[in-house]
Amino acid sequence: MEKLNKELSSLLADCDNIDIAEVLSEIKMKKKLSEIQKQYKDKIKIRGDDCRLYVRIKDKQFFGNTAEEVFEKIYQHQYGLTTYSIYELFPLYLDYREQYTAVKSLTLKKYVNDFDKYFKPYKEILDKPFTLLGVKDYIRFFNRWTAKLDMTAKTFNNLKSIINGMYSFTITELDFDITNKVRDIDMRQFQVKPVKHVDKAFTFEEREMILKYLSDKSDAYSLALAFNFYCGMRIGELLALRHSDVTDGKISINGQLIKDVDIKTNKVNYVTSDIIKGYTEQGYRSLPLKQDAIDILKKAKRNNPFGEYIFMQDGKQLNPDTYNSRLRRLCKKLGLKPRSSHSVRFTYASLLYLNGVSSLNISRLLGHTSVTMTNRYINNIMPHEELDELVKQAL
Repeated sequence: MEKLNKELSSLLADCDNIDIAEVLSEIKMKKKLSEIQKQYKDKIKIRGDDCRLYVRIKDKQFFGNTAEEVFEKIYQHQYGLTTYSIYELFPLYLDYREQYTAVKSLTLKKYVNDFDKYFKPYKEILDKPFTLLGVKDYIRFFNRWTAKLDMTAKTFNNLKSIINGMYSFTITELDFDITNKVRDIDMRQFQVKPVKHVDKAFTFEEREMILKYLSDKSDAYSLALAFNFYCGMRIGELLALRHSDVTDGKISINGQLIKDVDIKTNKVNYVTSDIIKGYTEQGYRSLPLKQDAIDILKKAKRNNPFGEYIFMQDGKQLNPDTYNSRLRRLCKKLGLKPRSSHSVRFTYASLLYLNGVSSLNISRLLGHTSVTMTNRYINNIMPHEELDELVKQAL
């Protein structure tokens, strides 16, 4: 031991930037590996079919081409990442997503917030090794989340996606020899809060009232607000439109303005990306334009003839937060229920449906990956009097 201390002191003296904690960790690892070697060196066997070496410990076998590989796998099983809890693996998962996947910083921020709110309170899940979590553990966990019936299906699915993502990460990137236990659970047993889409869309009258008010306005925000009632785009798609996206009475969606949040400083910045929401090919689409929409684009071009983007103010792209604020203020001014920009998509989908466009085609126009999602956007925007009359006629 004295000799080891002298060698370590000499090593530290020669290296100004050495991490002492890292050196001590390495020494502990070597010591544990030595103990494993002594314990299992006489238990190594050779497989008959491929001549690989292996050691059986209880009901698990550890394989390798050399004895050192076998000992390393035993070490990893007993002391390595496979002993980490979901709490310890979560930062590694976040780092992987940030460094190697096309995830937005806002999504990572939401992951962190959701983990703090929904995972951290339950120590029985956090403290148990991730590899040992089973179906019963997750059922108890999910029941805790949904017991009060105040969790929406969207939130529940988002939380499950974190767990599924961690399974994918540990299996493919860390080579964990496990299966995703969540996929073995019947999710119908958990009751979530239903989402009501009533009144998310503007009615016929409300839409016409807004468009009439905006008809004589020429500022960029008013033009963008009016234009989207004819296109039903996501707000990020709308504000990323370029003049070059308009051809032959159609407009193509080739990107979006996304919210970029620094996880450490919480600083918010908006950047244009050529990746559509959901990273699916359905998002890249072309929409037919009514003459009213084309006239709005001509106004925007006159106001901003040399700008890169269609809707700009003072040489800058419009801000999504300001856009939504302007829409809410407009609703209040006209005596309407305040709604967000996404309500315009509900209105667009509902109006098309009531005029005979199929759900499948509406899905394509909205850039959805499934008709099921599109059906959630279709609201009854017909005036109650007209609906009542139709019901009477039908019966």
